[in-house]
Amino acid sequence: AHPVRRKTMKLPAYAAPLTAVGLISAAALAYEILLTRLFAIIHWHNLVATAISLALLGYGASGTFLATAGRGLHRHFAPALVANAVLFSLSSLLCVELAQQLPFDPQGLSWDWWQLAYLSATFLVLAVPFFAAANCIGLSLWYFHDQIPRIYGYDLIGAGIGAILLLGGLATMSPADNLFAIALVGILAAVSAAETLRWRRGAVIFVGLVVTSHIWIFGRPELQPAAYKDLSRALTVMGASLDHQSSGIAGTLSVVRNDRVPIRHAPGLSLHATALPPKQLAVFVDGDSAGTLRVAAAGEESSAYLQDLTSALPFTLLAAPRVAVLNAGVGLKIEQAISLGAASVSAIEPNAQLHALVCEHYLQANAKRCGPQVDWHTQAPRSFLAGDGGTFDLITLSVESDPTGLDALRTDFDLTAEAVVSYLNRLSPGGLLAIEGPTRLPPRLSLRTIDTVRAALLTLGMTAPGRHIAVIRGWQRFNLLASREPLDPVQEAGIRSFAKARGFDLVWLPNMKPGDANRYQRLSEAQYYMGAAALLDTPPTGPGLDPRFRLQAASDDIPFPNRYTRWSEWW
Repeated sequence: AHPVRRKTMKLPAYAAPLTAVGLISAAALAYEILLTRLFAIIHWHNLVATAISLALLGYGASGTFLATAGRGLHRHFAPALVANAVLFSLSSLLCVELAQQLPFDPQGLSWDWWQLAYLSATFLVLAVPFFAAANCIGLSLWYFHDQIPRIYGYDLIGAGIGAILLLGGLATMSPADNLFAIALVGILAAVSAAETLRWRRGAVIFVGLVVTSHIWIFGRPELQPAAYKDLSRALTVMGASLDHQSSGIAGTLSVVRNDRVPIRHAPGLSLHATALPPKQLAVFVDGDSAGTLRVAAAGEESSAYLQDLTSALPFTLLAAPRVAVLNAGVGLKIEQAISLGAASVSAIEPNAQLHALVCEHYLQANAKRCGPQVDWHTQAPRSFLAGDGGTFDLITLSVESDPTGLDALRTDFDLTAEAVVSYLNRLSPGGLLAIEGPTRLPPRLSLRTIDTVRAALLTLGMTAPGRHIAVIRGWQRFNLLASREPLDPVQEAGIRSFAKARGFDLVWLPNMKPGDANRYQRLSEAQYYMGAAALLDTPPTGPGLDPRFRLQAASDDIPFPNRYTRWSEWW
């Protein structure tokens, strides 16, 4: 008897495609990071965290695929590697375009079960490029199992280079152009693999040139914000047009002009106001509203409305204050401070693109926001206050809340108890901290802000924090004032006079009576005052907080949510 000998196929002796692996790794990680920008532009920022899950989904699916069908690819390593590199290149563009065609609406997840299917389809489509990239790397590791350390090294080095290059790309090009550049790197990976493996180099180069030329000629995917985004809604108004658009690492800025239906934005404007806001340009960051700019230069008449905003309250109590505007945005509060007599303004805004928009592109009409009294700082608010040694008579900031609750889990470290302590410590004697935000019913946001300030005052040793706080509200905004010193009778009288003259309701003031609340913007019951009294009154005299509220001061450990209720209310 003779032993049966199995006939084995001799595989070609290729050189390891190290450059191709490095290129495809660079493109894959750049695509993953770019997805965070695309999600923020097209949908909303909470989806950016899913980019990591998408990468894991694609890589995991690739591992399963190679384990079940990889032997055939192993025997045809060269064409399989080149084909997957080309697949990555094409899918990185086409899948983004296809995902935008799906009618996915994150807001509808709570009532439309079909949105779960659209969400799943979106994830599967956007995971295809990761699947192709992982096939390239996995096949290389499998085929050249004796060179795993070298291949893995090129994989890591390529990924690191891709991340760095994408930051440069985001600073100089639009997200769509960056997507094209990533697709081009995928083509280069395919050409490099064909060259190293000596497999139909001419044909692969020809295909790469055809694909690249086609994309360049017929255009890259157009990134359109979803219909529910602020920018999309603004552009649907008759007469609206895009006046300016620019991209950077911090986001895509869009400026909308509308001469037929003029934009007039005045957050917290009194219903007793007699002066109209001027015509304005609307500014958006990644499709989300970020404030307004003036169309024409500021004048005394066009600035008159600024004294009738809820945010004007501290300027009636302070004479020529030194002001710090945290998260200054496009500078409306800067203009208000200068118009109402501030001696100087320190504008702290972490997004340098907004500063450039105001003080370069639209400087002529908004010169007051960039004048000699204004000092802009491109820095995070808490970082600035930790490093600067001066004090301020007034520190002002805003807390925002989306009316539909999409920002419920947005982490905001600028309005935590620890942050408020740092702000209060930087006030001069008699100085004020002013925090304003939108009114919502039930008043979760305003009450959580009050509770956070109360916790900060207790940390500083103030045994009766209610003596240090005043809160007013208009029909759309509230404004909270806090001081290290108890509010004196003169300040209390000034707050009452300001609120009465402009038709703003008192929410909290030391020694106020229940009858002082809910007089202008009338509710069925004084919910704002009742909530504030339950938190600040010593001893409590009202009915207490609504038992459905899960109230808790924001802290650096728990900076969210801004929208909340008890678990018993989940249904």
